[in-house]
Amino acid sequence: MNNEFINKMPYLYTCGIFVKEMRSIFMAKIIYVENCLLDSLQVANLYQSVGWSNYTIDMTKLIKGINNSSYVISAYDGETLVGLLRVISDENTIAYVQDILVNPNYQRKGIGKKLFSLFLNKYTHVRQIVLICDKEITTEHFYSSIGFKEASQFGLACYYFAKS
Repeated sequence: MNNEFINKMPYLYTCGIFVKEMRSIFMAKIIYVENCLLDSLQVANLYQSVGWSNYTIDMTKLIKGINNSSYVISAYDGETLVGLLRVISDENTIAYVQDILVNPNYQRKGIGKKLFSLFLNKYTHVRQIVLICDKEITTEHFYSSIGFKEASQFGLACYYFAKS
């Protein structure tokens, strides 16, 4: 891992401890980084790996969206971006999980759960956590495994305004 990569990160999360020294990083395979500058090529590769190519049509817009998010946590295998979770929040009453994605080669290894767990630990004070996703069996299984319930189970409805 080169120093330029490390210098982009305000701090790292690995093995349950925030670390600032390079020596600690080499002990963990996957490292979790909060609110760091992301390389647009790596972001494009990650989004495309999960088939979210509509996001990557305009990378400038995607990177601006990520940079304007309330909270971003990314997962790295070495210097390679393999997972990302980003949140939009008022920081008091609601947090909307905009994206949670893990490269398919790294799925089912606990990375998505860890990303969500780190987010939950940071947002314990927020009452509502909302997520909208495609209705697919794999996403339904994953989200239910980390504690999400369908809104209809609580008498809630979700509405979507589709711009033409």
